[in-house]
Amino acid sequence: MYDFYIPPVDCVHDSLLVGTVRKFTHYCRSDICEAFSQDIAPRLPLPATWQHAFDSFSNDGHLLNPQPALLSSIWKQELPDTQSWIFIFHTLSQLLANPETSPSSWMGPILHRLLSFRPLQSNMSRAAIIEEVSRIGTLLFLASIWRTFSTCTVHTVALRVSLLAFIQSYFVEWGKLRPLLLWTLLHAIRESEEEQERSEFAFRLRVVMNKMGIESWEEMLKVAKGVLWSEAAGEITGTFHALGAHQQVFSAP
Repeated sequence: MYDFYIPPVDCVHDSLLVGTVRKFTHYCRSDICEAFSQDIAPRLPLPATWQHAFDSFSNDGHLLNPQPALLSSIWKQELPDTQSWIFIFHTLSQLLANPETSPSSWMGPILHRLLSFRPLQSNMSRAAIIEEVSRIGTLLFLASIWRTFSTCTVHTVALRVSLLAFIQSYFVEWGKLRPLLLWTLLHAIRESEEEQERSEFAFRLRVVMNKMGIESWEEMLKVAKGVLWSEAAGEITGTFHALGAHQQVFSAP
């Protein structure tokens, strides 16, 4: 006769619960991959474990990266009644500055928040347009970091198409938030796959640089890094030269 171990009922319940949570989290990751590639809101809700993680990240009082605090201050001056995107951005900036947190631990919650956030659903105000461009810019920025560990293919075509169509159709005064537009266009160029698309973004980046009085690659990069940067995203100067984007930006009229 064989002896079989029958675990306590509580252990069975715990095991089933853990298995269910893991499956749901796996489905959520797949859902986010699909939503990201199409720039649509995720179909599944934010898992409770991710929600808890995001809340703990957001409520951490330690200011590990003080530089984005300046942007947050300018944002409050320019758009005092609009805080949705800047809240996500502030949380992200602190996560990137924390050496104890791996991007794989927070990427899911951050992407879910950014993909669920749709500022244009309620209105087409200046604030909503700036938030939408900033939302897309943040997703483009995160793409290269996500690729370093993601098991799914990270596509940004839909994001770039949306961004280009958007900035071609709507014009707003960015004021002191213009570095955000420069930062977004820089990452759009980096993600671009075709020369024509890259040229479109390069032209608009050059226009923004002219308005800001920026004349060199070093000045532009300094402004972009002042918004938000991470070495995890990889080296960008060599990438721009390899793509021919450097010449496109600085030869644009």
